[in-house]
Amino acid sequence: MKCICWITALLITVHTFAQKTESFYDWQWKPCEAVKARFYSTLEKTDSGWLRYDYFLGSKKTQMKALFEDQDCKIFNGTSVYFHANGQVKAIGRQIHNKREGVCLSFHSNGMMSDSASYHNDIPEGIDMSWWPNGTLKDSTVHVNDSMDVKVGWFDSGVPSEAGYLLRGKMHGKWQFFHNNGQLSALENYDHGKLVTKQFFKEDGTPQPDTSKDVKSAVFKGGGEGWVNWLARKLVWPTGYQFSNGDMAVTVVDIVINEDGKMGSVEVSTPFHPVFDKLALNVIRQSPVWTPAVHHNRRVKSFFRQPVVFREEE
Repeated sequence: MKCICWITALLITVHTFAQKTESFYDWQWKPCEAVKARFYSTLEKTDSGWLRYDYFLGSKKTQMKALFEDQDCKIFNGTSVYFHANGQVKAIGRQIHNKREGVCLSFHSNGMMSDSASYHNDIPEGIDMSWWPNGTLKDSTVHVNDSMDVKVGWFDSGVPSEAGYLLRGKMHGKWQFFHNNGQLSALENYDHGKLVTKQFFKEDGTPQPDTSKDVKSAVFKGGGEGWVNWLARKLVWPTGYQFSNGDMAVTVVDIVINEDGKMGSVEVSTPFHPVFDKLALNVIRQSPVWTPAVHHNRRVKSFFRQPVVFREEE
C-alpha cells in the first residue's frame, strides 16, 4: 500500500520544562503526550546541580547527558555529552555558567572526530580543527589574537578549498577559493564581512566574466515539489504495521548531496522504528542526481535534514 509523505522544514528548538521527574517530547522536541513521544527526559537534583538525561524513546539509548545550574535547564554548568542515534558520542564539552571552558570535541556517527576546539571563558584559543567523516582534514582556524583568525579549508579529497582571514569572526581582506581540481574558483575581498570585490574563474583556470550566481542551493529536478512527489511515489507503507496516530510515524534523515549531485551520506538522526527507518533510507539513497550546490563559484557538498512523515492510506 502506498503512503503519503509530508516534507516540512525542520526547526529544532530546545524546550525547557517544569519541575518534573520525567517529560516527553515529539520528533521536533515539542512537549507532548507520552503516546506521541519520540524522546523523553529525566531530571534529578544533585549536589552539583540539576542532572538531565534525554533519551531516544524507541531505542532507549541516551541522546544527551548534561548538568545544569537551574531547574529550567537554561544554564549549563558542567560536562555535557551528546549522542548520535546509533549510540556513538556526538559531542562532549564543559561549560561553566553557560560559557565554554577547556577542550570541546565532536564526532561523526562513524566514530571519526568531527571538530576539536579549546575555549577559555567562551573565547576560542589556539587552533580549531575539523575533519570530514573519512578522516581528511576539513578546516583549520588559527586564533592569532583576540580579534584576528586565519582559516584554511579542504575538500574531503584533500584538495584545498579556501583560505583567508577572519576579523572578529567575519571574513576580512583577501580570500581565495578553489575548485575540486585545485584550480582557483574565486578571488574575493571583504571588509568586516561585507563583500567588496570578486573575480571568478572556470575549472580550466580561465576568467569567468559572469559573477552573478555566487550561491546556489542543491536542487532536485522539479524543485521542492518535485522532491516531495518523488518520495511519495517511492515510499510504501510496510505490511503488517498499523498506528492509531499517523503523525507518530516520522523518521528524520540527515542527507548530504555531493559535489557531483549524487547522494552522499544518508543516515537517520531521529529514529522512529527500524522498519520505517530502513525504508526511508533505502528510498532516499535511490534519489536521481541533483543539481549540486554552488558557493564561491565552485560545486560544494550540501547538507540538509529531511523529516519523512508516513501516513497509511485508508
